[in-house]
Amino acid sequence: MIADRGAGELPDGVDPSQVEAARRALRCGGLAELREATQAPLTTRRFLANLTGSFQRTGFRFPTDPAQAVRELCGRP
Repeated sequence: MIADRGAGELPDGVDPSQVEAARRALRCGGLAELREATQAPLTTRRFLANLTGSFQRTGFRFPTDPAQAVRELCGRP
């Protein structure tokens, strides 16, 4: 949640490099599409895209480690 919503100072014990990696991962591949599907305005086009993409997104998995998620989803470190 911090990577997606947090702004300003990070809570104690939160590694800033991990938050930055998570923010990068949120902009790539399946995570970016998942965010778009759940946060974009629900237009007719978005509804149809959500309907047809729901089968693929149901099985979508990503690493919990932000650095690994960046490597897998963005194709770079």
